[in-house]
Amino acid sequence: MKDLMYRGVRTHDPSLFKINGMKYYWETTTDAVIDVVRVLADHDKLSCLDNKDYMIKSVIDEASNINRIQLWGANNYNLAASYSYDTPELIFIMLKHFDIEPSHIRKYLDKKYGLPHVVTFIKPEYAYHGINEQLGDFIPPEDIISVDMVDTTLPDPLYGNAFNRISNEVIIK
Repeated sequence: MKDLMYRGVRTHDPSLFKINGMKYYWETTTDAVIDVVRVLADHDKLSCLDNKDYMIKSVIDEASNINRIQLWGANNYNLAASYSYDTPELIFIMLKHFDIEPSHIRKYLDKKYGLPHVVTFIKPEYAYHGINEQLGDFIPPEDIISVDMVDTTLPDPLYGNAFNRISNEVIIK
């Protein structure tokens, strides 16, 4: 039996992973930055781009980093399930930073990116199989084993309430 890895994702159509494989939310850094700015626009916060807000600068810098828009995988199903609550994390962090109500954050992520799921896939040969490991930009469909919806009516499997997990003091490195 091959080693397995897991990734927490949001999707509107989980069946597409078995057809198209798995990519990150954004294909390019430009797409990532546009999505971050769109979040600001969607929440009437575009004026914050001018005020040198450190968190906005950090999130945009991260979205501009090609290494940031890569797939990451975990060796633990519950870790991936927990991550799925807050993914894509750059968008979650931005909303959390502006003290958006947790229930609104969840609804926004659900609508824009889909419901939380865990993708189980065959560990790539080059992967070390660490707790949270960068895997490049694509997992082929033949390596996708399953895509399971996360039951968000239950507490986060690792942290309880997912919205208490990341504070406004988070500094993205």
